[in-house]
Amino acid sequence: MGGKGSGSLPDDVLGRGGRAKKAAIAVPGKGVPIKSEHLPFDVADCWDEIVPQLEGVAFEQDSDAIEEMAWLTWQQRQYRQALLMQPLDEDLTRLNLAVGRSLSALRTQFGLTPRSRQLLLVPKEEEELDEFEQMMKDRE
Repeated sequence: MGGKGSGSLPDDVLGRGGRAKKAAIAVPGKGVPIKSEHLPFDVADCWDEIVPQLEGVAFEQDSDAIEEMAWLTWQQRQYRQALLMQPLDEDLTRLNLAVGRSLSALRTQFGLTPRSRQLLLVPKEEEELDEFEQMMKDRE
């Protein structure tokens, strides 16, 4: 993620090595993710497992992406269960890998991997001071 031409962050927001500059400002979202009332029970359970992991990162406008992540999580679990019964089934293996790639891409976008967490820009609360600001305030 990051770097020239990657499309993940504008070049002027990136520092050395493709890492986000500390001065970059994240665009805050509004509200909280809204779970569709029409999700099947098992997919709704996956939603309920995912949303707490996204606290402070996901907002109302992310609801569709979270729903997609819930569906993919449910599908991956189904394929993995089936693969326990039929471990040599090539079609199930391909489906499981395809779902895993899609799920991994969404997890990366939400900062749920160690690498993507380093690049994720989360809006800072106005009253929250970083270490330098706190040190300067203490000196006053």
